[in-house]
Amino acid sequence: MLLEALVAPLHRVFADPDDVADVAEGLVHHWRTPHGEYGREWDPASELRTAIEKFRQLRGS
Repeated sequence: MLLEALVAPLHRVFADPDDVADVAEGLVHHWRTPHGEYGREWDPASELRTAIEKFRQLRGS
């Protein structure tokens, strides 16, 4: 497919749960929306990606 060659693959980011909690607290308690990007990933993110890939291979998708 031509479209497949033109579209860059998406990279799934698994945010650190503490960062997610901090952003949620700011939203809920202070009506503060997050600014900028949060680039820190959860430490076990690469292991999680590996598990997802294995699951997909076993499922055949």
